[in-house]
Amino acid sequence: MQMTKKAVSRRTILKTTHWLSMAALPLSGCGVVNTLNRPSEAPTGVPPAVIEIIAERSLNPDVDGMPKPVLLRIYELRTPVTFERSSFFDLLDKDESQLGGDFVRREEILIAPGERRVIERKGNPDVRAFGFFASYRDLERSTWRAHVDAPNSVEMRRRWWGLGETQRLKPVHYLVTVSRDAVRVQHQITSR
Repeated sequence: MQMTKKAVSRRTILKTTHWLSMAALPLSGCGVVNTLNRPSEAPTGVPPAVIEIIAERSLNPDVDGMPKPVLLRIYELRTPVTFERSSFFDLLDKDESQLGGDFVRREEILIAPGERRVIERKGNPDVRAFGFFASYRDLERSTWRAHVDAPNSVEMRRRWWGLGETQRLKPVHYLVTVSRDAVRVQHQITSR
């Protein structure tokens, strides 16, 4: 009688083990699929920036009042302090050495009167501000520099390790207006 109880209990254990392994088999693939959906490198935690530049038609007039293109520099900065304290000619001639440790990257574009341009930037946790420098003809009567804070890496973090797809960070939009005698920048609020 004891032999049959052992045989029954072994048979019950084998059946239970078999059914449990069959039930767990579909779940084991979930980890593999989730790994396949994950990007090869972790996102920076900082959203990208979209900078829209609009130049007015009366941009940078010459002595005859005719609009002319202007050289516009877009700086990516660790802090805007040195940028705001620097003179026009220091930034024009020796910006990298003048900005020192605050300097991350610079892009130069020649923008024509009436032109509209959109520039996209990847999120970078080192960049805490964007600086804009416009080389106007009439320096004394123009506002040739402006800056705006960049997206904050702590405030903008999103989950990376989760079920399903990785959440994409929505870009932060900025509007840069290059007018007759001033460069201005503002953060654009986008609707959800």
